[in-house]
Amino acid sequence: MRINLYLSVIVLFISLLTKTSKAQLTNHSIQLSAGFSTHGTGDQLGFSTDVGYDHVFNKRFDMTHALTTTIHSGRDELLSVPNQWGTVEIDGINWTTAGIQITSMGHFAPISVKDQKLKLGGGVVFRYQSSSMPYAYGFGRDPITLNPRYSISDPGPGNIFTIGYTFGITWQVKLSPKYEIGLKAMFQNDTNGDTITHMSVIFGRIFPKGI
Repeated sequence: MRINLYLSVIVLFISLLTKTSKAQLTNHSIQLSAGFSTHGTGDQLGFSTDVGYDHVFNKRFDMTHALTTTIHSGRDELLSVPNQWGTVEIDGINWTTAGIQITSMGHFAPISVKDQKLKLGGGVVFRYQSSSMPYAYGFGRDPITLNPRYSISDPGPGNIFTIGYTFGITWQVKLSPKYEIGLKAMFQNDTNGDTITHMSVIFGRIFPKGI
């Protein structure tokens, strides 16, 4: 079942790329973005950066293909542990989750005026991720020394490839014939159940038709 899903999404992705390359563009741009990001239920905080190529078909529709990197980290809370010498405070364990992904999104702009656009978009995500976060862990004390210790269970692979979906909203402002800025808020989920949010600032270089 999962293999069939992967194949279907890959075929869709290739089809979208083919249609985009054959389309008549009014203009296009290279966009850089960076900003705050969360992973999971918000317990992992971090940032994301991406570089994208935006194909504009007309004032309402465009499509963006982007390469994105993310890095998030989390930690267990500081613990106060009683022992024979009193109470000792120890730091909890730390973990990091990082990934790189290719995203292909179509956008529709319900608001499109001369120098501004408000766009709604959705698309597919192909993601490679590596994480040191344990699958499950517990905390206790050594029965002999009474020193605090963690018990970690991690049966799953640390490195995975997933396919998912993404959607969000983007606001773009054209500063000049060559440059644009904007803001975007995105949400994504994948076959591993990883939910990631992005809230980023956009800077773009516009290229006119025919370049």
